[in-house]
Amino acid sequence: MTAGIAIREMRLKRGYTQKTLAEKLECTRQRVQQLEAAGDCQLTTFQNVCKACDFEMFIFPKEEISLISGNQIHSQIKLDQK
Repeated sequence: MTAGIAIREMRLKRGYTQKTLAEKLECTRQRVQQLEAAGDCQLTTFQNVCKACDFEMFIFPKEEISLISGNQIHSQIKLDQK
């Protein structure tokens, strides 16, 4: 799963439109659309999206990122190993 897909999933799980998420992030709807379409984004951007969608992000060494809301894991992103 890419960061863009995870961003879209978080937004949809909260029932947010792209416009609603953009307002929470203080950016444009077009920027949210770009983030969702992108395969990657900056970590700080991803953290801001997690916060806006009330998700927590946990990073495990060299393996994956898990997105958690409450006590439920919603998504796991496999990291590229080099």
